[in-house]
Amino acid sequence: REAARRLAERQAEQTQYEEDAMVRLVTSRKDKKEAKRLLREEASNLSAIADLGNLVRGVSTAFSKEKDGDDRGDAEDEYGN
Repeated sequence: REAARRLAERQAEQTQYEEDAMVRLVTSRKDKKEAKRLLREEASNLSAIADLGNLVRGVSTAFSKEKDGDDRGDAEDEYGN
């Protein structure tokens, strides 16, 4: 994500400047709001990705048997024994 990468670069530059100059810079309200917005977006994206219900549904759909409605993968059926 481009905006998150830019924010991280900006924070790294600010931290480096603060350490080199031995000063602390005040973060503007605008910058704080932007950082919080980006963190919220990333958190919502991560929660959507990490939603285990979606993952379980996807796996069960991918491995379900279509022909006889049996959702269990039987070793005999799978290997033709």
